[in-house]
Amino acid sequence: MHQVFKTNDAFTITKKSNLFASFFTGIFNRTTAPDTSVASTMNTLLIKHPCRLLLLSVSCWILLTGCPKKDKHKIPVKNTPQTTHALPLDSLEAFSSVLTPSPWLKDFWSIPIPFQGNPPYHWTKEEKDISAEGCKSCHPHQFADWSRSMHAHSTKNGIIHQLSRDMHLPAHISKNCNQCHNPLVEQSIKTTNGKVNPAFNQTLYKEGVTCIGCHVRKRTYFGPAPDSSNTNQNKHNGFIIKNEFSSSAFCSPCHDLQPGNKKVNGKLLLETGEEWRRTRLSAAGMTCQKCHMPDKKHLFKGIRDSATVKEALSIQLVLKQRGERKAPFKGHPPLEGKDSIIAELAVTNLGAAHRVPTYINSQIRVILEQLDSSGNIIQSSVKTGIIGRKMSLDLKFEVFDTRLLPGEKFYLGYKLKRHPSTESLRGRIEVWPDQHNYELYKTFLNNPESKQSPSYQLIKKALNQAEISRYVLWEKKMRI
Repeated sequence: MHQVFKTNDAFTITKKSNLFASFFTGIFNRTTAPDTSVASTMNTLLIKHPCRLLLLSVSCWILLTGCPKKDKHKIPVKNTPQTTHALPLDSLEAFSSVLTPSPWLKDFWSIPIPFQGNPPYHWTKEEKDISAEGCKSCHPHQFADWSRSMHAHSTKNGIIHQLSRDMHLPAHISKNCNQCHNPLVEQSIKTTNGKVNPAFNQTLYKEGVTCIGCHVRKRTYFGPAPDSSNTNQNKHNGFIIKNEFSSSAFCSPCHDLQPGNKKVNGKLLLETGEEWRRTRLSAAGMTCQKCHMPDKKHLFKGIRDSATVKEALSIQLVLKQRGERKAPFKGHPPLEGKDSIIAELAVTNLGAAHRVPTYINSQIRVILEQLDSSGNIIQSSVKTGIIGRKMSLDLKFEVFDTRLLPGEKFYLGYKLKRHPSTESLRGRIEVWPDQHNYELYKTFLNNPESKQSPSYQLIKKALNQAEISRYVLWEKKMRI
């Protein structure tokens, strides 16, 4: 996302060099004859034109080192007090219009998505196959990207069983979740009246948010304007071009709970599109697809992609006081108050056009810790802050909400006595993409009665996957 706001360093350096050359040439031409040597010119400037020499020196310094600049991003950093409960979106200014779907899009996202029906008899086997595997034959790159995305895993392991009776979730919550995790009629085991669904397709069920969920309605295909390199435009009677595929309104039906759903602390559990509306980036034309589907790739990048998260955040570690070692290392006792290490680790959202992280599932851990000479963590020195929205497991109340809208900053202050073995201070940012689910799975597995459940082994596997999804986003060690 930063591509829109970052300066191009190579271009900047080249531009500075050209400016420098032009300026220097101008000074020479105005001061001396064209063939005069540099030494002679500098001597002439010093004696006859000292002011011009001073101007040349200052200008060269500015051109080579750069003028004082504002932050390289165009998102203003807000100096607002840090809060433990982020404000409801209704209390914040919106910078773009309501995400009202066009009549076509409103009908397109009528969920559950209706039965696709039988294909024309003259279609090839590949054209008749509406699974992702069927699409793969003509769209291998899109399939490869999708298969690594969370869309392809929206019904895997623990997610399926969160929606089942094993997890003791109310039926209406399971139904709401299924509308986006399994949006097709063919993905429902039972019909709305509880009977066996004759159209149920096990392959489509396992694929979760599959290709036809976004591109096909009743065997008619839709999509954005094709690239010139696309050679498959005549398959399945071609497709209908719709500009809505490039708008944030296209993503909103599944990434925003609709008005009328229960709010906790004035906020819905999922309202990414509404968060986007509260950012200046939305008014500047930044859409979901530009960041999460760069170059139309079906990667759907998000919190699990470290490069995407790094692009969104600015991280700064400031050491304010190193902390004196205790006697007898220096031969005298430390001055009062001088034996503490004082530091600050700040994280700012400068690139994501919504709150970071946007959903209750993920947490960003901000950590400061002292290390000994072998690089081991001194456990008593560890201090941790959390960026995220933590909910009770039953989703009834909010524990805290420290998520960041663009320009907002999270501070972790640090003031602890320096341990005798301390050699360095380390700042570390960890991303835990699946933390709410991790806690939910762990609670389920710790219940002795759960061992009798047919879901036990799958949820155990899901717990492991949630744990290994964690990663270190950034770290910096300062020797003290």
